[in-house]
Amino acid sequence: MKQYIILICGLLLMNLLLSTAMKGQSGVGEIPYGNSKAAGSYISVNGVKIYYEIYGEGPALVLIHGNGGNIAYIKPHKAK
Repeated sequence: MKQYIILICGLLLMNLLLSTAMKGQSGVGEIPYGNSKAAGSYISVNGVKIYYEIYGEGPALVLIHGNGGNIAYIKPHKAK
């Protein structure tokens, strides 16, 4: 049981450190993902206001972040 708790604590710490490192990656002139007035909009679905952004052309590719995440987590995976 103690090993299980240590493993869970280690995974949570690793998640915290990685998410903090990803948030710190920013550069001058980058697209403000998650705060783009040109690409972002809201849609109401079953009374819930959902924010989305559209980039590029062609067939749609929907990327959904994990629980507790945000659009910043998807940024490293966008095609150039």
